[in-house]
Amino acid sequence: AGGQEKYEFPRDITDFGIGTRSINTREPALDITMKRKYQVNRLTDVADADYWRLFLDTVKGNWKAFLINTQLSDMTLATPLVPAGSTMTVNEKNLNIYFHLVNSYKNFEVLYSDGSVSRHTISASNNAGLVTFSPTLPNDAKVGSVARISYLLKVRMTDTLEWRHQSIWSELSFEVRTTDDG
Repeated sequence: AGGQEKYEFPRDITDFGIGTRSINTREPALDITMKRKYQVNRLTDVADADYWRLFLDTVKGNWKAFLINTQLSDMTLATPLVPAGSTMTVNEKNLNIYFHLVNSYKNFEVLYSDGSVSRHTISASNNAGLVTFSPTLPNDAKVGSVARISYLLKVRMTDTLEWRHQSIWSELSFEVRTTDDG
């Protein structure tokens, strides 16, 4: 909620004076730029501040790619999940052409109704919406009750981040952009 996803369609044309040409607005490798905000508790949870210190030392300035949750229902189930399964059937067709070929979209997270999550990597998918992944789902009844399936996008952080300090907590905001390397 409150995410500011901006879909970018490359439109740069280098025509060297040749003249008219059509601009393609559909790009098979869709790059996403997002701005994220996090609340950091500095006073009562020192481990939270230490986590962000280590995280920023590791990834700030495009140093390293990391996974970030879209927190959207990116894939919806056509059939219920099976405990310990390694496949799922989703309603969205042709994901294998537009998304799953790109490294940025090969990871996803399943949020279950009880608040727990499992994270997986897509190994194959087809036009009919069948997605094969690893590791397998938990061997638990909660698998039948899915709240959301979101992509874990592979991203790199921009060079600029912003801290806004309050009395006992701070707000950290930064932008990320999807990447296929790293």
